[in-house]
Amino acid sequence: PRLSGRIVRVTATEGDKVSRGTTLAVISSRELADLKAEYLSAVTAVDLADQALAREETLFADRITSEADLQSARAASVAARASLTGIENKLHAVGVTDRELQNLAEAPDGSLANISVSAPIGGVIAIRTATLGAAVSGDDPNAPALFTIVDDSVLWADIAVYKQHAGSVRPGAKVVLKSETGALLIEGVIATVLPSIDETSRTATARMIVDNADNRMQPGQFVTAEIITGAGEARLQ
Repeated sequence: PRLSGRIVRVTATEGDKVSRGTTLAVISSRELADLKAEYLSAVTAVDLADQALAREETLFADRITSEADLQSARAASVAARASLTGIENKLHAVGVTDRELQNLAEAPDGSLANISVSAPIGGVIAIRTATLGAAVSGDDPNAPALFTIVDDSVLWADIAVYKQHAGSVRPGAKVVLKSETGALLIEGVIATVLPSIDETSRTATARMIVDNADNRMQPGQFVTAEIITGAGEARLQ
């Protein structure tokens, strides 16, 4: 959460497939209510400052007021707008959209404190720690995530290559991935070979990017890779 508060509604749980922007929960935050109240006050201050400036411009045109009074009214208008922009930026930083701000004055009673927790990506909810009525902190970097979303439409297959074979594996080399039972899973190419050797296993890592839109593979799944190297179709397994 970007703000501290209390969870007043939970609308998603483990196993749910969500799209980016889907509301997962709603938090009631006094901090947010204060910011929105400041915003509404700042909007009123801008309107009043603009009215005062228009009046001073009319009086100055009729030679009734001084240029100093006109400049003072202009400065007050600029200051009011700067204050409004600052509060608006704070609200954007915690996830309040322009559309919400436009409708803020007509918002139902009690809703100023509410902010939605939205999915930043599409995928499947793997873990949910959010519970109704729980207090949450927007200031604790060690607090657990309210939701963990897994997007498995694209996966990495990290292939361990023995050190003596690492020099033969290049980006673009063809790869065949098989399951532990030997069944063919997918064919593709090496996207990159990481530059370091693992000190424990003494292997290099060749990475293949897997299009998993059909969900045939799962994150964490063990596979066997056959890498085709050279024009002679030599295979490393």
